[in-house]
Amino acid sequence: MLRITDVNSNGVGAELGLEAGDALVSFDGEEFEDILDYYYIDGETKFTLTVKTKQGDICTCDVEKLETESLGLEFDGTELTPRRCANKCIFCFVDQLPEGMRETLYLKDDDWKLSFICGNYVTLTNVTEKEIERIVKRGFSPLYISVHATDANIRAKLLGRKKPAPVIPYLKRFGDAGIVMHTQIVMVGGINDGDVLEQTLNDLNTLYPSVRSVSVVPVGLTGHRDGLYPLTEISKETAERAIDITEKINGDRDWCYCSDEMYIIAERTPKSAEYYGNNYQLENGVGMIPAFLRGIETSLKGSELVGDYGVVTGKATEKMFSDICVKLTSENPELKLKVYPIINNFFGTSITVSGLVTGRDIITQLKGKDLPETLLLPRVMFKEFEIVMLDGTTVEDLERELKVKVKITETSGEKFIDALKKE
Repeated sequence: MLRITDVNSNGVGAELGLEAGDALVSFDGEEFEDILDYYYIDGETKFTLTVKTKQGDICTCDVEKLETESLGLEFDGTELTPRRCANKCIFCFVDQLPEGMRETLYLKDDDWKLSFICGNYVTLTNVTEKEIERIVKRGFSPLYISVHATDANIRAKLLGRKKPAPVIPYLKRFGDAGIVMHTQIVMVGGINDGDVLEQTLNDLNTLYPSVRSVSVVPVGLTGHRDGLYPLTEISKETAERAIDITEKINGDRDWCYCSDEMYIIAERTPKSAEYYGNNYQLENGVGMIPAFLRGIETSLKGSELVGDYGVVTGKATEKMFSDICVKLTSENPELKLKVYPIINNFFGTSITVSGLVTGRDIITQLKGKDLPETLLLPRVMFKEFEIVMLDGTTVEDLERELKVKVKITETSGEKFIDALKKE
């Protein structure tokens, strides 16, 4: 059963007389297994719903609604417990985390349900036949799948499994059921790059458009790898070849791409924003820089930018923001803008993305400097829905230690320009 905690007054559930404290028991005679069944019926237009009221009565009603209408129900959050990952990936980022961080950061989940609900990437190595049948029957789509390699033995090596770990049979079965899949390849030098990468992309290409998108991202290696599988950073030459392979196979479709970080490693400029089409893989770091730059260009017309700001960023985007600062300050005489690229000593200097910059590195590297009135920090440096950084540093900590105002900007060019506009 799913216990209701809130009912939207404008939803179909309110029209049915559902109240907080009631519980959904079954639909069309099938018991509610978890919240995914609610998502399924919420997209249906006709079904029978059985409810247990908070008084203990059992009621059944026939529901007819538009596909765009929602029951408008919320639940107590206890109906879904994330499944732990059973793999021992040789590149697992969680295994490379230093001690003393938030407890939730050490949780390894590999749950297909979270793939459907939240867009988490999963390997499918712990999915049962019963669950596959449920996915197919309900048409849970889209799913986000970590492929890494289509060769079952190479994939097993990457996932740290003793037996072959095939993925193509799952992708074919889901594709035949009309399920859309977005996939990723974490590229590890000497294992799934080069010819292996090309073969993987060619195999996935045969499943297009069911496999709707593919991202190729470089393995992230921190400075905390003692006792772990020996890996090396992706070289410029390896990144260049990966880009050449993906661009060739992608052609003029909106399908497979290397991440922006891969282009930075290769010392190449990412493609224009238009190249990335629907931005299916934006949150995986694909096309973020082009989208950011386009947002700035479209927001500049008629804008008066003033103030004294510092832009805090990871080393990967230092050049981009330096170029932006030169352009904006040359066009806006009352604007002062300076870039503060942060070296990642917390995770290791090979980690250059902004999303993994910590507060203690910012404080250590900027404290005592002649700073501007306000520091701009991107939202990706903070926990989702909260104003706390990976190492527990808060905005208040930064402002107290650096004696400046801290302003968080959403990760888009438009929002960045908004932060600089005259109020």
